[in-house]
Amino acid sequence: TRDHHLWTRDTIKNVSGDVKLDLVGDLTIEVGSSKDLILSVDDGQTDGIQFKIGSQKFGAISAEGDNYSKIVLYEAGGATATDYLQIDCQENGETFIDTEDGGGSTGHLHLRPDGDLNLTPSTGNVTLLSSISEKPQLTLENTTNDTNGSSIKFLKDKGAAGANSDVIGSLTFYGDNDAQQETQFASIVGSIQSAADGAEGGELAFNLASHDGEIVAGLSITDGSEEDEIEVTIASGTNSRTFVSGTLSVLGDTLTMRNATSQHPQLLLQNTNADANGADILFKDSTSTADNDSLGIITWKGKNDAFPESEVIVCKIEGQFLDVSDGAEKGRINLDVAEYDGTLTTGATIFGTATNGQV
Repeated sequence: TRDHHLWTRDTIKNVSGDVKLDLVGDLTIEVGSSKDLILSVDDGQTDGIQFKIGSQKFGAISAEGDNYSKIVLYEAGGATATDYLQIDCQENGETFIDTEDGGGSTGHLHLRPDGDLNLTPSTGNVTLLSSISEKPQLTLENTTNDTNGSSIKFLKDKGAAGANSDVIGSLTFYGDNDAQQETQFASIVGSIQSAADGAEGGELAFNLASHDGEIVAGLSITDGSEEDEIEVTIASGTNSRTFVSGTLSVLGDTLTMRNATSQHPQLLLQNTNADANGADILFKDSTSTADNDSLGIITWKGKNDAFPESEVIVCKIEGQFLDVSDGAEKGRINLDVAEYDGTLTTGATIFGTATNGQV
């Protein structure tokens, strides 16, 4: 019919058989104020309430049992009942969203909000689960044609002033030990080293399970005591070892080794080449040199018995560039010791002369 109206004031208690409306125009259902529109089907109906275009079903809402209901949307146009999106609401409100590609595995789920995507679970946990090797994999893909990439941001906003040692965020790595117990084996932790306004400093720690499962920092990068200064601590424990492959360049003024064990620290230069040449200590001046320039010094320093005690240099070996003339270069080594009053005095000198082959 066209432009006809059907009003009802009472609840329809029961309708036996099928009810079919063949409409030329639109079907509008208006529900009065404080009234409900209820569509009810028997428990035995597999697809519950169905939605069709012609003979093709594109959706259904159904209930299965006392604690399980689902919404199914089929491929646009209802081309196949094996390609669909399904939302299952089960006991305690636990909900599953599934996609199915009957002919393959491209039933991807895309979320495209016109704004931010915010996840606020009451438990605080978000889990990605996969039974495929090397999965799940989290990919942040930036497609903007510029020089900037994606980022992961950890934000600690506790609603109060920040404090030293506040942990901002961490990446933790868990696996099973041989007793099949879930165990933390590593972590990367970013925290506040100094929360002082105008003098903010951070700390980044790379931590590992250390032999007994205790998490210990193996590499710690912290704020220094002045602007643009960063301090780095490597390894943990005096028996730990640090290996450097390739060349190690130190750009600072001092390389310090400390150890509380007798006759340590020990500097070992070990050469494993099967030839007649051993290791080498090289003192090098990369600037232009002049006659008598010092090229390197080895000193021995200790504390005397004064109060307060003071450090005294008691021995010194110095290598000098005696003559820088091209083709007539000569060197000199001075061996100095502290004599009676602590003054360093040269006890022996080895130097090259103007005669070829003579020292």
